[in-house]
Amino acid sequence: MAAQLIDFPSGRPGPGPVAILSAPTMPGSEMAARAPSRPFAQARREYTLWEVARLTGLAHVSPKVMISTLRKLAEQNGMPLPKTPRVHKGRIVTGPRAIGRRSRWDALRFDDWLDDWTPPGGGAIGRAIAAPAVPAVSRAMRDGMAARAAELATSGRKRA
Repeated sequence: MAAQLIDFPSGRPGPGPVAILSAPTMPGSEMAARAPSRPFAQARREYTLWEVARLTGLAHVSPKVMISTLRKLAEQNGMPLPKTPRVHKGRIVTGPRAIGRRSRWDALRFDDWLDDWTPPGGGAIGRAIAAPAVPAVSRAMRDGMAARAAELATSGRKRA
């Protein structure tokens, strides 16, 4: 069935604006009339261990170090615990020890914590594992280093 077109009256000569009253039916169009099966926004509902490690700046370390560091963050900095239980030797583990390779965190709770968390050193999250700042060298130390460099340059290095 073709779409039915209706001309609107226009004050100008020539064809006027057109409205489409009904579109032709296409295969599967009855499915489009139903409510969507998932939310419109593709928001994440949960994070895996690897995503949490990336968000906290731990993506470059081994899984063992990653898990132990996340456990320390949960103990000391109040990081949310995973929502999935961890079963070890037939028992459910609770607290920070519940963090393991299959852990999954509620994304909203974790994002709220991450917004208030300051990484070690007070830097941005992307620089959480950056090298510590080099302390300023005093003028006396710089003068001493320059004098020693000049002495080595003039006398040369003695070989053993």
